[in-house]
Amino acid sequence: MKGNAVRLGRFVCALLGVMAAGWFLVVHAAKPTAEGLPTDWTHRHVIFSQPATLEQAQRIAQDPRYWQQWYREKGGQRLALATEEDHASSPDLLHRILGAESSGLWAENMGMNATAGAGNYPAKYSFQVTTASCSDYVVFGTGLAGSTNQASIIAYDNIYSGCAGSPSVDWAYNTGGQILTSPVISGDGTQIAFVQTSGGVGSLVVLKYAASGGSANGPVTLTPVSSASSYRGCTAPCMVSIPLNNSSNVQISDTASSVFPDYVHDTIYVGGASSWLFKFSGVFRGTPAEVTTGGFPLQVNSTTPTALTSPVYDYGSGYVFVADFTGYLYKVSPTGGVTTSKQLDHGAGIVSLRLWIPQPDWCTPSLPVTGVLPAAGQDAEAFTFSRLRDFQVPQPRQKLERRARQVDIRSTRPVSTVRT
Repeated sequence: MKGNAVRLGRFVCALLGVMAAGWFLVVHAAKPTAEGLPTDWTHRHVIFSQPATLEQAQRIAQDPRYWQQWYREKGGQRLALATEEDHASSPDLLHRILGAESSGLWAENMGMNATAGAGNYPAKYSFQVTTASCSDYVVFGTGLAGSTNQASIIAYDNIYSGCAGSPSVDWAYNTGGQILTSPVISGDGTQIAFVQTSGGVGSLVVLKYAASGGSANGPVTLTPVSSASSYRGCTAPCMVSIPLNNSSNVQISDTASSVFPDYVHDTIYVGGASSWLFKFSGVFRGTPAEVTTGGFPLQVNSTTPTALTSPVYDYGSGYVFVADFTGYLYKVSPTGGVTTSKQLDHGAGIVSLRLWIPQPDWCTPSLPVTGVLPAAGQDAEAFTFSRLRDFQVPQPRQKLERRARQVDIRSTRPVSTVRT
């Protein structure tokens, strides 16, 4: 009996070893050639755990976000020609955007009263996944209306402590509007996308940059190309501007929702005022255009319309998740179908949510939602759904946290975490 148990144990260990080797070979065979590493607000809102089966590995290996996370966690970056004391791992580099003589911080003047905005983030691009470069850059929206003497968006390079000198302006542009949300960067690092507001209405802007210099108070003024079809062939620096038009072709504003890129399908999702959710295609590789089929543009709440939060797209299910300032959460299917939660917040609205999504089922994730002000007798941080498919009655947060830890650490299924 004891011998059988020993042989069984060896067999199980061998089987697990074969499965692990198979996962490694499948995933790494599917690993794309690294083109660079964008890091923006979206990359802290979709988080993957390690796949546990070959099927799961094959599936998530198609999403560039999985590999971007893998490189951040597994691939340490070192600055070429730096001394050993300047070496840093990839996570360190995200926090060490330093001047050569600084003690840990650097500051640049983006204009009087300029600000990235509360809850907004710059976007950073590393041209290599294993070696930091002084050509790596970080992009900020200034929060100010662009003009001949004020940049609306600005990028800095020479951002590491091992680079000679202090950070310098790579480029500064007046795009003719005010950027009140976070920018994002294309997978190859050559283009920037964001929403800007001008005259009380919003537009999606996609631009190609060039190292054209300039300053916060002396930017290069960009004029949108005459048509979206001519953008792909324009010479940098150049930009295209596409209005956020609802289903009645009325342009609306967006002062709260940042754009979310889907690298696989070359699309962008963004929310707007009056509960409108927009989708744009051909953003970085084709002809940028607003999608007007398949239910888009979509008003997720026509009864009590209000501003939407930043949306999050889940590659595995094709769903888009977004919330609003009246306290509702929405799940939008690939065909434009909307599932609405119960009202989760009765104060200033929902400000953040996280989705814990097991793969490959994509149908039984749990969801914690954080609001601003609670309803009478309720904790604003005490909402979670056991099934996003059904939007069932919320369960206490402490149960969620226990379940989330089990999924993260003990489950045999990988987890994708989505936050907005």
